[in-house]
Amino acid sequence: MFDPADASDFRNALLAAGAEPGDLGDLWVRGDRGAQLLATPELAERLLEQQNQGPLLVRTVPVQIERLSLEQLQFPSRRAPRRLSSVEASCRLDAVASAGFGLSRSRMVALIRAGAVRLNWAAVSSPSRELVAGDRIQLDNRGELTIEAVEPTKRERWRLVMLRR
Repeated sequence: MFDPADASDFRNALLAAGAEPGDLGDLWVRGDRGAQLLATPELAERLLEQQNQGPLLVRTVPVQIERLSLEQLQFPSRRAPRRLSSVEASCRLDAVASAGFGLSRSRMVALIRAGAVRLNWAAVSSPSRELVAGDRIQLDNRGELTIEAVEPTKRERWRLVMLRR
């Protein structure tokens, strides 16, 4: 309650229980109600069998595993998409992402180097990566930014149209 678990806590517990990273799909935390995971049927069976020997621990808290049908899942709420427009001096990842997510450029550089940013679903560690229209930037726990248009301005800058989800 005072130190809520996040998705990485659940993911780490599942990996410690013998799950392979490729077996794990989307995982979302449901506040203080635990988490839900899309997993392969084989992983689900292994986890249910392991639960008979003892509960899975997330940090130090025992959790129960149960199989749900897709109709029973409670999907996370999605924020309403918001269209943003910005003029930037460059199309570098750190500049565009900082404008799109409303963070300072130095904070964005730190997040990129820490591995919290993905570009087109692939981990990226270089803040100087040049972006083009169609690129998608995902920031852990902050959403996704799609670059819809990149146009040069008269003053040798770049006008960007972005969609933030």
